[in-house]
Amino acid sequence: MLPNFEKYTEDYVIICMDEDLLESEVRYEDGGDFGRLYPHVYGPINNSAVTMVLDYLKDSEGHYRKNPELYDIKDE
Repeated sequence: MLPNFEKYTEDYVIICMDEDLLESEVRYEDGGDFGRLYPHVYGPINNSAVTMVLDYLKDSEGHYRKNPELYDIKDE
């Protein structure tokens, strides 16, 4: 089971970062035991590492969908 945020009504954003530019440590962990590793940043996120901030989009039924700016990134 993958994490999902559909029960929440707040607006979310996706913060895209260049990991090579981050000054803090990044660890790939499966903290929720979802069978998938997710990056976790341990420390401050320096602004110079942020490449985009996108609204997390929902379809007409309220399900989150992949942003067009991220279509070229493979789901793993």
